[in-house]
Amino acid sequence: MGKYCHYDAVERVIFTDLSTSIASPEVVDEIINEIIATARLLPHKVFMVVSWRDVPLEMTSAARYSQRLPEVMHHLLGVVRYDVTDTMARIAIRAETVKQNLQKAQSHIYPSKEEALAAVRRMEQTLTVDGGIKNVR
Repeated sequence: MGKYCHYDAVERVIFTDLSTSIASPEVVDEIINEIIATARLLPHKVFMVVSWRDVPLEMTSAARYSQRLPEVMHHLLGVVRYDVTDTMARIAIRAETVKQNLQKAQSHIYPSKEEALAAVRRMEQTLTVDGGIKNVR
């Protein structure tokens, strides 16, 4: 299990906990590098479910996050976020998702982990991967 994220084989998602402050662009890089390393170990792409509870996002960190977000998305089916309590973080997430046209410009922010996982299950039902095989439970 990593410092920030881990793959849950039962839920088939990468859970990421950002409950520590993203205080610098270097920390953003550390988190994203760990996510990518975790995703690369898997035989197929999965969704990532991210907790943003009490995570302040400074301007320089937000800029670095936006630079690296497309790189992360290359390794995942999608990102679902929950408990985004910081206003700046919420604005940055929504703005970058739309600006870079990621996930059809949908930032997928939910109030709770349970609602985020329910959203993943709904999205799995609509995805077709591996030559037409549905990616469902």
